[in-house]
Amino acid sequence: MLNNRGGRLRSEHAWWLLRNGLGDSSRRVDHDFDCDVAIIGAGITGALVAQALAEDGHEVVVLDRRDRALGSTAASTALLQYEIDTQLQDLSIRIGTGRARQAYHACVEAIDILDALDERLGRRADFRRCESIYLASRRWDRSTLIEEMRLRQESGIHVSFLQREDLMSRYGARRRCALHSPDAAMVDPVRFARQLLEDAETRGARTYGNAKVERLEPRTDHVALHLADEHVVRARHVIVCAGYESLPFVPARVATLHTTFATISEPAVREVPRRSKAVFWETARPYLYVRETADGRVIVGGQDVPFRSATIRDALIGRRARKLVRQYTKLFGEKLRPAYAWAGHFADTADGLPCIGSWPGGPERIIYALCCGGNGIVYAAQAREMIRTRLQGERHPLDDVFGFERLGNAGSRRGR
Repeated sequence: MLNNRGGRLRSEHAWWLLRNGLGDSSRRVDHDFDCDVAIIGAGITGALVAQALAEDGHEVVVLDRRDRALGSTAASTALLQYEIDTQLQDLSIRIGTGRARQAYHACVEAIDILDALDERLGRRADFRRCESIYLASRRWDRSTLIEEMRLRQESGIHVSFLQREDLMSRYGARRRCALHSPDAAMVDPVRFARQLLEDAETRGARTYGNAKVERLEPRTDHVALHLADEHVVRARHVIVCAGYESLPFVPARVATLHTTFATISEPAVREVPRRSKAVFWETARPYLYVRETADGRVIVGGQDVPFRSATIRDALIGRRARKLVRQYTKLFGEKLRPAYAWAGHFADTADGLPCIGSWPGGPERIIYALCCGGNGIVYAAQAREMIRTRLQGERHPLDDVFGFERLGNAGSRRGR
């Protein structure tokens, strides 16, 4: 059983970790030192940011309380979609039409960023372009999908409407209707994160495992990172990329914590090409999501619940996995032979968008990359661009969309 000290982000059977193994351990911090940029978190977000900043010539140090990609990244199902958990029509009401459209287009662009990165790394992370099918969960969702399609098309996003017959003939999906988008992708998140960190290390970056940051102390010309082993790292800039474990470093409550469940099948005994070319999700909240892996396995996820404890989470895995299998059978009319099941945590903001940037009125040297919700990897692709622009002393067009300022009074101050 994989029981990481300092808390467990996932059950012991997260598929990507089983597939890729623990990997070689990173070095440990054995003395105090200075650096240009310290990144907290060696998961997919930290890896994307580290690779970009190392490429730009920064002296980068990555610190993780575990090791590279052993936390939430290993539990991710890695569906890469521009479609935000908050529909465009709802997001427009929350943050305005212009910003909502900008957020959606940023996610479309993020898939291109990830594609280009994977190509540069040698296409070793099973990155694959595919379609996205947004299914109507109930008959009255048809009108919602039609309105959503209209708004996306007006903003210049490619999307079309599928009737029941289209869904059955193309994908074998048993639903009344759906939206079809050509812009989506899949990846092995653990392999991708490790390759990004390896590339960053060839450019001079250093990754340290078993380096839990307990406290950040902003000073005049740097930030002191106090580690659990009493060593201190002094950095000109700190990037907080530790997934939901970033939340204790944020001055206010900006996100809530949830548990999601997933199961993966044995490899298919026959090819189902119509299924393998798309990822599937639905209008219901929480929603069911489905994708295939490079070796023909099927991943089914969903059944999200508010997080309560790791013990309760693990006790629910078997029951939730069985429900996911039944949902899959109802959707596609075929049985699934589950091989493994797991659960992981994720943080979610009220509008479904990330929080990227410095805290308003707080230290400019501390930058957060809180890539929350179901679009975490996609948001992280834009976070790397936003942060590298910020360290160049410039503003990024997405600062007003993904920054903390949009929250207004939504983030309540933490009590003691």
